[in-house]
Amino acid sequence: MRSSVVARPDQQEIRPTTVRSPGAAPAHSAPSGADVAITYLNDKAKPHVEPLARLEAPIHAVGRSRARPGRAGVRTYFGDRGELDFLVHSIAFSTKDALGGRVTDVPREGFLTTMEISCWSFIRMAHLAEPLIKRGGAFFTMTYHGSQFVVENYNIMGVAKAALESAVRYVATELGPKGIRVHAISPALSRPAPPPAFLSLIRS
Repeated sequence: MRSSVVARPDQQEIRPTTVRSPGAAPAHSAPSGADVAITYLNDKAKPHVEPLARLEAPIHAVGRSRARPGRAGVRTYFGDRGELDFLVHSIAFSTKDALGGRVTDVPREGFLTTMEISCWSFIRMAHLAEPLIKRGGAFFTMTYHGSQFVVENYNIMGVAKAALESAVRYVATELGPKGIRVHAISPALSRPAPPPAFLSLIRS
């Protein structure tokens, strides 16, 4: 088993989903040589992923507010014979009535929606992606330190992230023997200067 939960206390936001798939149509090549396909949830998320079009990667909408990835969608992105080397799951959602109030007062529907999109969608994506991992790989998902500590106004999302981190450990245990590493990370801006290759990419 290879799993980790890496938290950064200064994370400010969660970015849309990014999926990378070397060697699989209809993705396109990034500067590093990897083939990349990018997905987003809805029109509200689209402006955040459109700048990634500089990688000449296809960008796909994946559906409505509830994240329910299916096998047909996986075939659309990677082809019937596609292979996947790693996947980044980066989606979270909660209804206003669930997120805006106390955890003690969360309504059932709001709780189920929060858990379905923020946690279960990762489990489902791991299930669908597993057959595409032919030579070992890695799954990543986004977490936040509000899963381990009480953060003001984070509320039910902290509960969902705690569940997500637990799912990471179980999925890592199950898929580890196949060489699939599973990680929950909490990225944030870093103060050290970025490498020259990254600077040249964002300036191009």
